[in-house]
Formats: sequence, C-alpha cells, structure tokens
Amino acid sequence: MSTIKVNSIKNTSTDDGGIAIDNSGHVQVDGQQLPTTGALSNRNLIINGAHIVWQRQTSVSGGSVLDNFAYATDRFWLYAPSSTSGTVGQSTDAPSGFIYSTHNNLDSSCTIGTNVELLKQGSDAPFVNGESLTFSFYIKSTSARTGVALTITTRDNAGGAGSVTRATGVTFDSTTSWTRVEKTFTLSNTIGSNNRCLQIEFSLAIGDKVTGFQLEKGDKATPFEHRSYSDELLRCYRYYYKLNQANGAMFGPAVKYNATVALGIIEFPVHMRANVTAIEQSGTASHYGVIGATSTATCTSVPSYGGDASNKLMNVNFSVSSGTFSTGQAVLFRSRDNDAFLAFSAEL
Repeated sequence: MSTIKVNSIKNTSTDDGGIAIDNSGHVQVDGQQLPTTGALSNRNLIINGAHIVWQRQTSVSGGSVLDNFAYATDRFWLYAPSSTSGTVGQSTDAPSGFIYSTHNNLDSSCTIGTNVELLKQGSDAPFVNGESLTFSFYIKSTSARTGVALTITTRDNAGGAGSVTRATGVTFDSTTSWTRVEKTFTLSNTIGSNNRCLQIEFSLAIGDKVTGFQLEKGDKATPFEHRSYSDELLRCYRYYYKLNQANGAMFGPAVKYNATVALGIIEFPVHMRANVTAIEQSGTASHYGVIGATSTATCTSVPSYGGDASNKLMNVNFSVSSGTFSTGQAVLFRSRDNDAFLAFSAEL
C-alpha cells in the first residue's frame, strides 16, 4: 500500500483555501472545519441555539420574577435574583448569519442556561462518560471579560435537583465585538440515577449579548448548524406549547358538560416530552367564549386544567352562564380578544 503525505490540496486555476489537513489529522475545506464525529446534519444537540423561537415573551423585567427561573427565548432559562430594574431579552444586535441574540440589559448580572434531555433517566445517552464534547456560542460584551466559568452538570431538572458536576475548569473570555467561544470538555463522574438532562450555564455581565449556541460530539467546533424556524419550533413544542388565537378564532371543540361548565379539548401539534405540568392563560375570563349553532356566550371564568395530565392533548374546563346551552350540546371554544391564549408546559 502506498501513502501520500500532504498538508493541502488545491485547484491549480484558483486561489481558494482548498482542502487542508491540520497536525491532528482534521480536514478543513476552505478554512472550515469538517465534522469529525457524528452526522453532517443534526450535529447541534441544543434546541433553538440561534434564539429564533420566542413563544412566551421577548423581554423579562428585572425584579422578583427573576428570583426564579424565567424563560424568554425557548429552551433557555434566565436567573437574576439581584436585579431590580431593566430587562433581559431579545435583541436584533447579532453576528453575521443570525437575527436575534439575548441581551442582559438589567442592573445586575444574569445567569443563562440551557439543557439537553437525556434519552433515558439515569443514563448518559446520548452522551458517554469520558467522551469529548464541544460547546460553542457567540458573545459580545460591553467590557472585555476573562476567565468566565461554564457550569456543566447533569440534573433531575433545570432547577438543579440531583446536580452532578460533569466537567470542571472550563472558562472563556469575551471582547467588545462578536466573538465565537469554542470550548471542548470531557465528561467525568457518574450520572445521578434520577438525572434527566445535561445542563450548561454561565453568567452574563451587564450588557452582554449571546446567541448561536451549539453542543456537539467531538473535539472540534464545526460551523453553526442553522435549522429552519419550523424545525426549531416543533422541537420547542415538546417542552412548551403556546396557542395564541386572534379575536373570533377557534381554540377547538367543546361540549356543555353540565349547567355551568363546558369541557374543551386542545390537541398538541407534537407529543410533549412528558405529561403537562402547568397550564397558562391570559387571566381574563372575557377573553374566552363559546359558540354553538344558535347562540354564543362569554366565559365567566378563565379556562382551567381539567382531567388527567397528558402529553398528547389536554382537557380544558371553562364556565358559561347557566341555561345558555343545553347539557351535552356541542360547541366551539373560541377567543374573544386578541390577547387570548392557552399555554402548556412540560419543561425539564
């Protein structure tokens, strides 16, 4: 067998980067690192890494709401118990190829975190203890930072129950321009028996902006894998699904259950990751109503969770005026205001 040893291969008629092989044997095409482990697509294990899906809100105000984990961009939580004013949320200042970032415009630092759900509780899959993972993201700071720590753990949930440290000593620096941070670490320690996710978090200083989060197998950061909005939205739906309905639009079918209560059904577009743990709505009864073949009615209370939790659909109870419809009559549950919504959460 013959062996050809070269550092690069180029076309004789062009002056592009060609194909290069570095000292570690990794292949680059036109200066871009090719994946060394795993598939060419679906390399990024983080959902909504480009911060393009914002179902809940685009801004969170400083103060007591950030004493607990709060969500703006989907699949990323925020925590700033020392904040009293300002906001943290969506910014259109982003690196080339991106449209949004998350901006800490609070009066204090803010922790941001995201996680990757394990394939089975208590199992490393899709990770393997001792293997290398590479985490990358873009950051722009008001003032340059050095030695900022990444906290890498497996946990029962995002809140930190059952936290097991999986890598230590991983830090990064930032500048006042958009910079891509690329950090490789090796998983260590034994996963907790109730752990359900691998979580990465760090502190945003006042003024910091971040986007383009990617976690991939291997020891090299490959170019960010952009996925379509629809693809990312469906992935986010497994954890949180918000149904906004304009005035007069229908939420779904319902039936008059008894004298004052109607029962509606909301079917989720994808199976959520687990049974729903929380339901949210606009908080104003007059935003909701029912319509039948011969009559309409305004709800007298906001919709509430009804029946057993499910990851496929949810029963929603709501009250209407007694005598408006006969028991057993089929109706449609509808919005009566542009602010009406229903949201269902199965977050880690």
